[in-house]
Amino acid sequence: LLPADYELLILEQFPQIYKVKCFPGMNPDFVIKQRFSPGHVLMVVVPYLAQNESVTQKPLLNGHLITEIQDFINQYVPPFVTAHILNPVYEVIQVRCTVKLKNPLLAGMYLEHLNQAITDFLSPWNETVGYTRYFGWMVSKHDIESFIQSLDYVDRVTNLSILRIAPAGEDYFDLLDSADKPEDSEVKDIIPVYPWSIVAPIKQHFIEMDDRYDLIEPQITGIGELEI
Repeated sequence: LLPADYELLILEQFPQIYKVKCFPGMNPDFVIKQRFSPGHVLMVVVPYLAQNESVTQKPLLNGHLITEIQDFINQYVPPFVTAHILNPVYEVIQVRCTVKLKNPLLAGMYLEHLNQAITDFLSPWNETVGYTRYFGWMVSKHDIESFIQSLDYVDRVTNLSILRIAPAGEDYFDLLDSADKPEDSEVKDIIPVYPWSIVAPIKQHFIEMDDRYDLIEPQITGIGELEI
């Protein structure tokens, strides 16, 4: 069977599944230096986001349903192939920036609007505005900067950086800060640690307001400054 065949089989059998992505030649012990595992096929299943859930939620399937899907798909997997059914990994993205508003008297309202606009832009759950794909995504600093600058209440955006927080084993996390760079280079694109991860925009981005026109360089974020 082809990867698309496995995906269709699961979607037809389990209507509560929203998306399935098949990764041939991979297993749950994925590491950067050993990307492929012959004889393994990994399938990531994504449930529907409930209507009352926000786009910052990280929906997961329970273990019982994962086992049901595993037993079902094992009927179609060749004897020399090991199938793995997993929930997606959620990698949290936070945007940090300084903006100059066209009407600073309404800063409270506009900063709240901007925070929600950035979250909607990053979220794959927001089908009308969502910028990121479910899998195989990339977050571009240039795209986010252009999006914020295009908002009719924003006069200027500067000091923009992106944080990516990804799980890295039990009780450990991998933190990437686009502002943490050598002087002669810059991290412009954020890519996932795991091929089967999904973007999870943080509920509260770090947005400051400044009325000056000076160019502000982003500063590296300390772990103590984060609120997840």
